[in-house]
Parts: sequence; C-alpha cells; structure tokens
Amino acid sequence: MPSCPTAPAAPRPLELLLVMAAATAYALLVYYLPQAGLAIHSDVSWIYRLQVADPAEIGPVPYGLAAFGGAPMSLAEACAAHYAAFGRLNCLDIASFRAIAALAGGDTDLWLLIYLATGLVMLGLLYWLMRRLGLPVALAVLLLAGALVAPQELWLGYRTSEPRNAVALLLGLVALLTLPARWRNPAAALALAVAVQLKEPMVAYWPFVWLVALGVEMREAGGLRNLLAERRRLWRATWPHALAGVLVLGYMYAVTQLVGNRFSYAFLATGGYPDLGLFLDRYWNGLVPALLEGQFLAAFGLLLAVLVVAVVRDADKRRAALDGWRDPVILTTILGALLAIVAHGAFYYLTRRLIGDTRYVNPANLAMLLGLAAALAPLARAAGVAAARLAVLACLVAVGWYVLRVQASDAASDALYLVVGTAAAAIPFVASLAAGRGSARRRLPSALLNAALGALLVLALGPYMRQSLHAAGQARADMQTWTAVQAAVAETPPEATIRLATDTPLMIETAWGLQTEMLFAGRGDLTFFMEPLDTSFYERESGVVRAAVEAFNAERPEPQTGKDFTLLMDRGGRGGEPAADARSTLEWAALLLADPARFYRAGYVEGRNGYLRFTWETPPPGT
Repeated sequence: MPSCPTAPAAPRPLELLLVMAAATAYALLVYYLPQAGLAIHSDVSWIYRLQVADPAEIGPVPYGLAAFGGAPMSLAEACAAHYAAFGRLNCLDIASFRAIAALAGGDTDLWLLIYLATGLVMLGLLYWLMRRLGLPVALAVLLLAGALVAPQELWLGYRTSEPRNAVALLLGLVALLTLPARWRNPAAALALAVAVQLKEPMVAYWPFVWLVALGVEMREAGGLRNLLAERRRLWRATWPHALAGVLVLGYMYAVTQLVGNRFSYAFLATGGYPDLGLFLDRYWNGLVPALLEGQFLAAFGLLLAVLVVAVVRDADKRRAALDGWRDPVILTTILGALLAIVAHGAFYYLTRRLIGDTRYVNPANLAMLLGLAAALAPLARAAGVAAARLAVLACLVAVGWYVLRVQASDAASDALYLVVGTAAAAIPFVASLAAGRGSARRRLPSALLNAALGALLVLALGPYMRQSLHAAGQARADMQTWTAVQAAVAETPPEATIRLATDTPLMIETAWGLQTEMLFAGRGDLTFFMEPLDTSFYERESGVVRAAVEAFNAERPEPQTGKDFTLLMDRGGRGGEPAADARSTLEWAALLLADPARFYRAGYVEGRNGYLRFTWETPPPGT
C-alpha cells in the first residue's frame, strides 16, 4: 500500500511577516484610524468596567446595574452573576472582557487596538494553516484578504467574543499540525475547551478538530486501515478531546445546578422558529468568503478554470492532484469544516435566532475558508506556482474590471485606492527583490508580477474598503451623539432625577451605559428610571428585557418639583450621506497625505447623523 503524502512546509518567517505587515497597514488605515479617540459605548463594556472598578472611585452602584452583573466583584461572582442574569455559561469570556476593561478602562483607542491585534493574530494563524495545507502563496493571500474585509463587525466594534474564540480554534488546529505526537492532541483539546468557554456555540467545532486529529494520525500511520489496526494511535487522538468535552460540559451542568437562572439570552425571542429560507440565506451570505461572493463568483470560476486547464493537460499533474486529495489531513479538514458549518448553523437555528450581525458566523466563515483551502490546495500544487499566480491574476483582473466599470465609486475612495494601492504594490515588489534568490535580473519579473497582484488586490478590495469606511463614519457619528448625550446629562443639577423616555425597551442597553458613564464621571447623585413608549416587544421576548427594565426602575423616586427632567431618546437617527467636497482624485489623495483627519471627515463623516436622537422634554435650568 503506498504511503500517505507528507505534510507541506509551513510558510517562511519573512513571508508571514510581509503578509501580516500588509494586513496590519490595511486594518490600521480602514478600521482603526476612523474611530480613534471616540467615546466608548457598547452593550457589554459597561458591565466589565464596573466589575473591575475601584468601589471608592464610582461610589454605590444602583440596583439596576448590579442585578445584571454591573458592580465590583470577583471573577467567580461575575461568572455566577452572568449566568443568573443571562443564562450564559462562558466564564472565560467574562474573564477576557474583564482583563480588557482592567487594561483599557474607558479608553476606546486601547479597546480597538486590542481587538485589532486579536484579529490580526487570527489572520496570521489562518494564513499559516492555509499554507501548511499546501495552498500556494497567491491563493492564500487572496483568501486571507477576504477574511480581512469581512465580517466587518469584528473590526469596527469592541463588544464581540468571536475574534478570541476564533484564535483559540485556530491554535488548536495549529497544534495538531505542529506539535510532537505526545502533546498535539492535549493542546488542541485545551484550545477547544477555551474556545467553548469563550462562546458556547464553539461546541460545534469539536468534531472538526477531532477529525483533523484523526487525519494527522492517518497520514503518519499510512492510511485508515493502519490507523484502526494501531489502536494506540486512535486512542491518542481521541481521549484528550473526549476528556476535555466531559470537563467542559460537566462545568456547565454544575453551574446550572448551583446557580439559579430565570432567563436565557440565547432564547431572547419567543415563538416559532425563523423562516428557514431566510435563515439559510443570511447564514450563507455570512459564510461565503469576500472576493468570492455574489458578483465576484464568476471571477472565482475563472480562477478555477485556469487551474483545471493547467492540470488536466498533463497526466503527471492529474495524478499529483488526485494523490493530494487522498491525503487524510486534506480529506478530514474538508469533512470537518462541512460538519462544523452545518452544526454551527443548526445551533443558532435551534435557539430560534435569525442571524443579524454577520460576526456571529465568523467561526463558520473561517471553517469555510479552511475547507476551501484544503479543497484547492492539491489542485493548485499540481498546477504549479506559475499557474496559481496566473489564475489569481485572471481572477483579480476580472474583479478589477467589475469594480471600475460597474461598481459605484466616489472620489474619496478613489484617493484611497491611489495611495493604499501604491503602498500595497510596493510591499511585495520590494520584498521579492530583497528576499528572492538568484540574480537581480531573474528576480525582477517575479517582483513586477507580485507588484501587479498587490495593486489589483487593493482594487478588488475597493468596494469592501468603501463599505468599511462608511460604516466607520456612521460609528463615528454615533459615538459623537453618545458623547453629546453624556455631556447634556452631566450638566443637570445635583440630586436630579432623569426620566429616560425611550422608543423601545431594548434601549435598556443605552440606559445602562449612560448611568455607568455618570458613575465614572462622578455624578452618582443622579437617579435614572426608564419608561419605554412602546412595550409591545415584551410580548415577543423571553422576559429578560422586561426584568432588566424593572430592575433599572426598582429605585424610582417620588417626583420632586424642580429636580425631575425628562430626556426623550430613540434609535432612529441613522442616515445621512457624507457631503464630499468637489475635488479630483489627485486632490483627494493630496488631502489624505496632508491631513488624514480632514480627509476622513469630509469624505465619510460630514452629513451623517448618529443613531441616537435625544431632546429634553422638561429641560434642566440653563439648557
């Protein structure tokens, strides 16, 4: 029986460094700089900032905050409070949020940089895995670029757990392909246990990791039959994952027995299951890698056609591709990715949740990328490096044509293409000359091709860059209105009572955040209560929102003339288009280089309204 293929080599350190340098430059420019220096607000950060706060700094915490975990407490108390309030069992996620809150506090820049760094680590691990599966550099970079631009929620906010559990999942897979036989499965099982404790749906990825573990053992044993004959190998690849699963599930069961809980946030919406067609449509749209979706799918078909033509003409290349697909690691990666995608979707569907933010699909999106990388790797390796580059070049030319001829554009985005595209093309060009082998004359064609690929890739990213910048511009407008609300409330007289008249009970998150900010601003003398104008949502939810509003209003005082003020708030303020000045592309590029802040404000912020609209119905004196 022929031996199984050997593992492809991991990427060279310089290659990985250059790829991550380009990804970091993109992330800083498109995701970080537009939001730098803003006020912090999210539906989770207030809880953890209060949990790690100095009680002497904030004073007494109102019952409405403390009842939902927003008060100074130990980690063990926080985990119990989190389950009691929301029915969540991911204690390590609470620990990670507390660590960020302890380090960053109310500093938005630090929160964003921590999330950006976590996302970049995720990308680095993903690239390493795709290359270790045998995917050529050009294809790996193309798929990595898709993970860099979508889902955008991972980069534009600091309330998500998905970047951290994705890192844990990828570390488990890296351990399987890197560590010695003695350590790889315990390390991978530990990584998955951490991932599950960061986000419960990660249970769906345990079969994925275990199948890849079996694939590694099969590759070393020489096939499935030999693995089944060597029971020691099968046991070595199984017991750590089984033990870790038992321990994690045992912990979850113990918490449910020891801590009382009235609600489950996972089942926030009551009633029947969402429409299956609509659910699958949203789930699929979150799964499909960027640059390979929708209108770009034909370009990806062109890429596949070039690879297939390069392979089918040569009998040796056909055999090489077939041998590659017989590699147990390739087969188990594809199968494991498919199972994880189905199980992850089933988890959300069974909790009757219609996926809104695509960030929820991120781990499944990564599984899709890894499964696609495993499926493409044997074909691309058999075709050869030159054919792989030509295939990616053809794909990017087609996408670039679409962007230039079909997609709507604006001068500000064009300026970004000009500046970022030049920089992105320069990185692989210089790197090819510096790191290549052979004479400079022989390296020059490769460097020129890499430069062309870099420039075309940035052009292909244009629509996603534009979406991200517009989303960041909206986030900036939202945070500016949030700052204005805080400033208005902070100016109220001492011992004032603020009635928050909101359009929906779901604005309890805004009420929590506002009261927390006043505690940190030294205005613990203020009393808040909330009166939703439309309470129909109570009839469609599990009770957690109603309970949160009732707890928030538990200390509602008696009316006092001259000290009661009503603040009307609703979340209908989104909208508005940026008012771009009449400049040419070169003028926009000059403005970007000379005054990046002014460039961003003029192109993406001015003219936008924040999501939060507010007005005083009974204004305090002097307002």
